[in-house]
Amino acid sequence: MADTAATVTDDGEGGAFVSFGAPHHEKPSDHDANLAETLDQTVLDGIASDLLRQIEDDDTSRREWLAMREQALGLLGLRVNPPRTDTSSGAAPFEGMSSYQDGALLEACVRGQANARGELLPADGPVKVHNDGMQIAIADAQAEALEKAVNRFLTVTSTEYVPDSDRLFFQVYWSGLGYKKAYHCPIRRRPVLDAIDAKDVIVSAQAADLDTAARVTHVIKMGKATLARMQLAGAYVKADLSSPVEEKTVVDKKLETLQGVQRKTLEPKLSERLIYECYADYEVPGDESDDLPGVPLPYKFTIDKSSRKVLEVRRNWREDDAQCFKRKVFIAYPLIPAFGYYPLGLMNLMGNTVNGITAALRIMIDNGMFGNFPAFLYAKTGTGQDKNDFRAGPGQGIPVNAGPGEDLAKRFIPIPAKPIDTVFMQLIQSMKADVQRIGGTADNSVGEGNQNAPVGTTVALIEQADKIMSAVHKRLHQAQAEEFRVLRELLQEDPDALWRQTGVEPFNKDVIVQALNNYELIPQADPNVSSHVMRLSRAEAARGIVKDGPQLWDVRSALEWYCDQIGIPELKRFLLPPAPPQQPGAQPQPDAMKSVAMLRTQEMKSQDALQDRMLKAAELQQKSQDAAADREERATEHRLNLAKEAMIHPLSPEIINQTGTPQ
Repeated sequence: MADTAATVTDDGEGGAFVSFGAPHHEKPSDHDANLAETLDQTVLDGIASDLLRQIEDDDTSRREWLAMREQALGLLGLRVNPPRTDTSSGAAPFEGMSSYQDGALLEACVRGQANARGELLPADGPVKVHNDGMQIAIADAQAEALEKAVNRFLTVTSTEYVPDSDRLFFQVYWSGLGYKKAYHCPIRRRPVLDAIDAKDVIVSAQAADLDTAARVTHVIKMGKATLARMQLAGAYVKADLSSPVEEKTVVDKKLETLQGVQRKTLEPKLSERLIYECYADYEVPGDESDDLPGVPLPYKFTIDKSSRKVLEVRRNWREDDAQCFKRKVFIAYPLIPAFGYYPLGLMNLMGNTVNGITAALRIMIDNGMFGNFPAFLYAKTGTGQDKNDFRAGPGQGIPVNAGPGEDLAKRFIPIPAKPIDTVFMQLIQSMKADVQRIGGTADNSVGEGNQNAPVGTTVALIEQADKIMSAVHKRLHQAQAEEFRVLRELLQEDPDALWRQTGVEPFNKDVIVQALNNYELIPQADPNVSSHVMRLSRAEAARGIVKDGPQLWDVRSALEWYCDQIGIPELKRFLLPPAPPQQPGAQPQPDAMKSVAMLRTQEMKSQDALQDRMLKAAELQQKSQDAAADREERATEHRLNLAKEAMIHPLSPEIINQTGTPQ
């Protein structure tokens, strides 16, 4: 007889119904329903066991990458380490050894973070609306209304967006990878774009990219209150969970050491729970697709690791998508894609060189320590000397046991310390130059010594020097563009989130909703401009082109654009009002044009002459003030000399007349 499954159902009167065969699963009518409420517990236990085993394999595949992150944290030099005080502290071979850590890696990460924030998070909002249609007044009004609404949403309503993104940029530059997670939050009741540390997102090292990965798991440390809120909101099923078991990765432990904190709860029941939110393709029994028989479909599984309970199972594809393609939730921010899934960060590019510079500089510091406080050997016979701590302070003498007439120089031999030579110094300078060039922190002296160099040449030199960081900026810009595409999809599903928490609906609500369906959201940053220096150089080049042929350009518009590029938009207020438009068909007379040109030339000359006169007047005034100050100084000095003379010859009539009072 073939084995068959039995299903036991309580009849509510003390009895039970037993049915043999596979249990019947009725599909929920709601596409976004939590399937964990309807699936059989044995099915849920099987899903949990299967996924936890696969997640453990994914985590094992990235273990070496996590260990590298743990080692690289020490290269940032964030922990304040005093000099070694004894030979048993750390790996120092002797007391007093320097614990200096070179800060080149930290400087490169901070500079990259500051540059990314300045370009990708402008003060007026990171989003602009892309309109490929006709540039008509209605379309422009819709696009402007949508742009203002989304930027207000990201900067005012989503107060976490800017600080989260700022923190993400540091992680990206340091480790090479960071994530944004886009989803509808049931507690905050709006779409959110949370920044996630790469250590908390488990992806197999064998994955080609994030879109084709078999599983993407977000490790969430959730407190008891948050878990209860998620259950009350209907996001998770209510289940009996065992006491949480606190788990920390090597990176978590290293971070606690660097920060000088220890996150530990004395009561285990109050510890944070470890929640696995896994996005994977899976064959859920009873939820197969009629159009795609036998094809694993994308789901979102939420599992409590300690109790191995499934709290949530939801479909991760659009209801109107017959092909059931998985929705994008995670957006990867890579620094330098290289060999496998995990990209390279500055810790990979600069780590070994920073270690070498640190070792070399410690040698220099320790050499100076030996030079000022030399170590020595002493003879331990004949005089009963019982200690060797001969550390004399300034003007201090220390008695030493010695025999009658004994030469102390023969009993003490200092250990020679070799001075640092120029070759060693040149090696350190060369290493620092290499690591600064790789990290993008080298000072580019383009255009120095040649003030007449063409602007195009200067721009080319800047772009060549910043080529690595420019490529990084393009990748970050592409990731942010992908992030805003996902945000647009979330806002299309819940447009009221744009103003729900403000309490006031805009008068143009319908216009914003229509624009949300018609236009794309793209980053306001320029992918071809990776820094403010490059923007200024490009603006100067454009100004030079307009200056060479002003009759070919709308000079006023060009100047307004130039003011925006250099970061002084207020300067546009001082532009003269535009000239009144000419009548249709009227042609300017040559003589009139010459007169206007002459007037403009004379006006410019008069302005230059006025400026020169003002400068000369300022110089004369300054010279007059300097001369008056000199005269006052000489008079004061003369009075002081007379006073001194009066003290020597108190009855001198000349002194009495000049000072006014006999001494």
